[in-house]
Amino acid sequence: KNIALKFKKREFNEMPDYLLVIFGIPAFLISSYWMFVITEVTPDFIRAVNKQAHIDILGISIAGILLVLAAEVWFFSSIAVRCHTILYERWFK
Repeated sequence: KNIALKFKKREFNEMPDYLLVIFGIPAFLISSYWMFVITEVTPDFIRAVNKQAHIDILGISIAGILLVLAAEVWFFSSIAVRCHTILYERWFK
């Protein structure tokens, strides 16, 4: 029973500080990395698409990949912000 209680589904505000840090740091690093990639690639992609008269299947697939990466950035940054907010409330208020 004790082991099952340790691995039960918890909300973020029920987690101890060390778990919030364990979840928050990797989420921040992942979202930061992919945001950097998206901000570097997207302007060149838009310029390349604007130079063509039409968008081909490669352009559509690259746009789809960029959208998936943007969703990943949103997901992991939401986790990082939630962990940060809870830790800020606990430690500094």
